[in-house]
Amino acid sequence: MTPEDLHDRLIADWRQAAGPMPRVTATEIAERAAPEQASRVAVLAELEDLRLSFTELHGLLDDQAADVRATSRWTARDVVAHLASWAMETRREAETLLAGGAFDYSIHFEREGGPRAWNQQEVDARARRTPAELFDELDRETIRTMDLMLEASEEVFGAVATLPRTSGDPAEPWRMPLGAMVLMSCWHARLHLRALEELLRKPRV
Repeated sequence: MTPEDLHDRLIADWRQAAGPMPRVTATEIAERAAPEQASRVAVLAELEDLRLSFTELHGLLDDQAADVRATSRWTARDVVAHLASWAMETRREAETLLAGGAFDYSIHFEREGGPRAWNQQEVDARARRTPAELFDELDRETIRTMDLMLEASEEVFGAVATLPRTSGDPAEPWRMPLGAMVLMSCWHARLHLRALEELLRKPRV
């Protein structure tokens, strides 16, 4: 996957799920997510910083704010559910790769909008959860992913792996090192966090 491919997929996913994407270049994404930049220290630091950002966002998301419309389809609470679903999926993929297992499912990224069906399915599955429960899931899954990053051998951490995420027609699986996959998931979460924070800090009328 080239930096340009990653850039296009992130833009498409963001536009579908949470509105306009902040201006960002393929070079900046490459610097953050290219495999050679995804060191264990960098990945762990990013995960820990995400945990702090989730805590700050939780402080902004009271019951009233949870129902604020964030996109044409999702409320602020729904976007947090989306974040929780990807935190879970990232942990699950990391766990499978560390165990030397294979994936018996796929998550297909359409050219425009990312994995729309999968995203909505996971948000719907969390429809009855409170914001507090969703933030608990976010924190729990992020901590577990951090543990997995510490447990991974250098060989597993840096080896190019086949993921259950697919794109194209016919569908082809994504291939990248474990560390790069986790760092890319962190970057995706940051895009949503930035937009949610801007939304929730706006004065309510």
